[in-house]
Amino acid sequence: MAKKKTARKTRPASAELAHKFDDEKYEGLRFSATYDYGELALSKAASYLGGQKARIASFAVSMACLALMIVVLIADANNLAPAIVLLVLSMAGTAVSTNWHNMQLGYARNSSLGFKGTSSRRHVVVTGDAVYVADESGAEERYDLSDLRSVSADDDGLLAGFGGRRYAYVPSTAMSASRFQELSRELEAARS
Repeated sequence: MAKKKTARKTRPASAELAHKFDDEKYEGLRFSATYDYGELALSKAASYLGGQKARIASFAVSMACLALMIVVLIADANNLAPAIVLLVLSMAGTAVSTNWHNMQLGYARNSSLGFKGTSSRRHVVVTGDAVYVADESGAEERYDLSDLRSVSADDDGLLAGFGGRRYAYVPSTAMSASRFQELSRELEAARS
């Protein structure tokens, strides 16, 4: 029997990647990470925007409006105007809490996390005074650490916010666990 060949996606050699993303040009290099950036990475990065507190709050408002509507109708069945207003508010709160991730994703697409072409690789460099985000097309963005406003991190990734819809995302799989934790601690310290 003939041996079947498996189809594998070919990747450029690491020398080619190093050529495209040259860490030598950054002075005071602290951290460097290169990763595939696709829809899944965008979705994970978007999940850090706004957290889950707003989704939970909108659901709580929705349930409170619904309960208050029932109380209003029990107190006076002819009091339909406030009941309808409360029903509309409850439905709006439910719509926000149900579509929260889609809202986060839409915001992420219109921020620096969005795609700027067809690039599927991103390179993040952290120096002593800035964070650089580059893609395969050669486009590079620089964010000063003095502008760092928020850092959201967990075991899956890290999102650093610099205000004005400027973000730098680093998935935890892009570097070793100890380096990732060190990066998270350093960015938290820079934010303070």
